[in-house]
Amino acid sequence: MKLYLKELKKICFSVVYVIFLALLIFSWSNNFRGVTEEQIELANSNNDTSIFSDSILQKPEEGQDSYGTMPSENEEGIMVGAVDLLLMQYESNSYPTYPFGYYKEVVLSDEDQNRILEILMEITGLDDETLHNLPDNYFPSVNGNIFHPNANVSVGDNGEYILDNDQESDYLFESQVSYEQFKELMEEVDGILGGKSYFELNMLIQYYGNVEMTYEDAVAEYEQNVETDKVSTSFARLFCDYMGLIVGLYPVFIAVVLWLKDRKNKMNEFIYCKKISSFKLVFVRYLAILTAVLLPIILFSFESLIPLMEYSKNTGIVIDNFAFIKYILWWLLPTTMIVSAIGTFFTILSGLPIAIIIQIIWWFIDRRNVLVGENSLSTLIIRHNTLGNSSAISNNLETIWLNRGLLFGLAIILIILSSIIYSMKRKGKLNIEYKFTKLWYILKEKYLLIFKK
Repeated sequence: MKLYLKELKKICFSVVYVIFLALLIFSWSNNFRGVTEEQIELANSNNDTSIFSDSILQKPEEGQDSYGTMPSENEEGIMVGAVDLLLMQYESNSYPTYPFGYYKEVVLSDEDQNRILEILMEITGLDDETLHNLPDNYFPSVNGNIFHPNANVSVGDNGEYILDNDQESDYLFESQVSYEQFKELMEEVDGILGGKSYFELNMLIQYYGNVEMTYEDAVAEYEQNVETDKVSTSFARLFCDYMGLIVGLYPVFIAVVLWLKDRKNKMNEFIYCKKISSFKLVFVRYLAILTAVLLPIILFSFESLIPLMEYSKNTGIVIDNFAFIKYILWWLLPTTMIVSAIGTFFTILSGLPIAIIIQIIWWFIDRRNVLVGENSLSTLIIRHNTLGNSSAISNNLETIWLNRGLLFGLAIILIILSSIIYSMKRKGKLNIEYKFTKLWYILKEKYLLIFKK
């Protein structure tokens, strides 16, 4: 316990941890802070039964003008939206893509532009000249995030866009290919653009697949949020979504700096002579890193949990008081474990900060432009950037559990290997740091020369 507290204190008073804490506070404050109180205020203040607010806590009433939208693979909406967007991007030869989650504009060659034109003509059945002179009502006035000049739109109290006339059904576009053929063509378009474009199926569903909810749909969604998820689970998922982006990368810096400090302060020789077991030292330091990373996250969760507990007391709606801690443990802990383990293992092995490079690469590769769902066995950060749509988690729960278990197991293996390597180094049976150092300087000089040229 004494060693654990000593290592925890060492981490918490380090510069790298202060930077981590600042980034964590910034992300939480900008993205999640105040969301819970805003949802409660919306539910309490909205007494007009003709309007459906954006609060997941508001119980729908029969006869409302609107109940919002829900994600669905709406074939017609997806095809209309995709062709509308593709034509706009084709005419400007400017195609936004998001490799690693960041914006990149793609400008196509004449050959690729001609192929895009062929795809547009195949889907619409129109020739080149007609495509450039479409009537105003060929596409809906408002189509996802596209607003045409003839759109008659106002902004509602909650910031939603409202069509003043029923223009959505008054358009001419009609696909000349089946939905299956359309998906194959969009996959080809996405491939031409290098991937991670708006024409990935998941992106098209996200932007153009939403359909209007019926009263029955709204009631089912409300019951899912309030009765099944017990309110707090929905907020815990969104909270972990934002926190996951931080713990998916920055703990590696804490682990690397912690282990490199021994070498910088010439403490290796002193530690090697001590009687403490290698496994105990590695494990205690690892546990201290996990504590230092997750403790402030647990504390931040109370900003959401306390108002929800008060809301439950006032309304009688039962909430799960342990939702945040449960989600932090099964959602964020495995991510924190693997990132910290990578930092520990590769730093002990090489004596160099190569773990930072490895983790940055994984973090960038894992960044996705789909903010809900799309999880796999290799997922580092689970995304669920919404308060509702719990089916995106439940439908993929088996894969998520396998993924979390895989990360947990791999982290434990890396820590055990770290202990073995550290023990061998202490006994003088393993001395490979100089090889990594030599390779490090060769690569460094090589890339410096390339940069200078």
